[in-house]
Amino acid sequence: YKQIIKYILSSIGSFLIDNLVFFVLMLIIGSMKGATVISTVIARICSSMFNYTFNKKIVFGSNGSNGKTLIKYYALCIPQMLLSALFVTLLSGIVNADSAGLVTVVKIVVDTFLFICSYIIQKRWVFNDK
Repeated sequence: YKQIIKYILSSIGSFLIDNLVFFVLMLIIGSMKGATVISTVIARICSSMFNYTFNKKIVFGSNGSNGKTLIKYYALCIPQMLLSALFVTLLSGIVNADSAGLVTVVKIVVDTFLFICSYIIQKRWVFNDK
């Protein structure tokens, strides 16, 4: 259970960074067309830098080369970010989320599901040194 607890801690840190940056950006540019996608991308860039380093060193203890694991990590991170932006946009429209707070709640729900998928892929592929 030690590894999953470390992963949860890493994810909580990433979650806080991601959602704080997302929320602040939505407050600033929320009325602009494409604000959800722009905010998602910038927030994910910020949180992913923290998440990659923490997961590689602390969670999975990977000795793989930074170049190889970083490419794999972003091969997972970029589609995950795009799925997050897509589903947040779609679900926000369905539930008529018209404030930064409501859109952020939708984002939390979407990203919770993606969190589970990401753990499995990181463990089996990204940081698997075999």
